[in-house]
Amino acid sequence: MNPIHWLVPLLIIATAIMTISIGIMSSLVSKSGKGAANLSTALGLLFAFMAGIWFPKEMMPGILRFLGNYFPITWCIDAIRQIIVYQATIEDIWIDLIKIMISTIILYLLGVMIYKKIIRRYIEE
Repeated sequence: MNPIHWLVPLLIIATAIMTISIGIMSSLVSKSGKGAANLSTALGLLFAFMAGIWFPKEMMPGILRFLGNYFPITWCIDAIRQIIVYQATIEDIWIDLIKIMISTIILYLLGVMIYKKIIRRYIEE
């Protein structure tokens, strides 16, 4: 019953908001629902690979490791791993928490702006 464990559900929600926002942004380049579904599957697998979910980032090729280290969802996964597995304290992950909050807000706002653009596009048709 470590109090810092209450951050894990919040980090999972932040990860969900970021991935939904990225999905909305990727839908901008899709011409149809089927194309968006295929693109989201491919991106989802790539992002899961880059985030180090299936195996450690140290085992990835250099360019994917570089991209993974600067991918906001990786920060969430790493923070959750630090809390649950390595029993990190708030002092250990506070910088990551700030980065996660800022990137979640930025990605959410970008997603909202792009969603409005998509809605306008469909209304004009």
